[in-house]
Amino acid sequence: MWWAMWWRSASAVVVAVLVTLGLVACQDPGLTVELPAPVAGLAHPQTVRVGQTLVMSAAPTAVALVTDRPDLSARIARYRFEVSDGSPVYETGAPEWTHTFAQPGSYDILLAVQDDHGQGSTVRSHVDVVADMAAACTGTSDTGCESGLCGGEACLTVACAGAAACPASWLGPAAACTNNRCQRGK
Repeated sequence: MWWAMWWRSASAVVVAVLVTLGLVACQDPGLTVELPAPVAGLAHPQTVRVGQTLVMSAAPTAVALVTDRPDLSARIARYRFEVSDGSPVYETGAPEWTHTFAQPGSYDILLAVQDDHGQGSTVRSHVDVVADMAAACTGTSDTGCESGLCGGEACLTVACAGAAACPASWLGPAAACTNNRCQRGK
């Protein structure tokens, strides 16, 4: 990491450049910073009961950060949740959404995110809705769950659009995105 500053005259704009992690950031308001697009990530239970509220979280979504210059880092400005049960699309500035299914079945979920630089990405997942179910797991970690994560009584799914969206804090440092699903690191 290095800093370089130049002054041309007392009335000129001071330009400061920070190079870190391959990103170049400038303090001159006339210059723009090219950041990579966010990587969408979505976490939710794999299975829910009819009438049970499903909580979907975009917390695994990854955005570009500029070290030592948080004012230049990207922030998610819009989350768009779509479910294939015929309900309206839900757009929000918050990373969580709840939905209740009226009928059993297997439903697709689409999360689209857009950052404050206008860049975005999407991730697809699905949830199985059943009339009744027995507890599939207990606690927060369960090797019987495909993802290795348990959300009380149901296994959790973490959908990913790239390795950056697999949260190491949840799944371990070797977490990997395989077939759009995060798998616990071993």
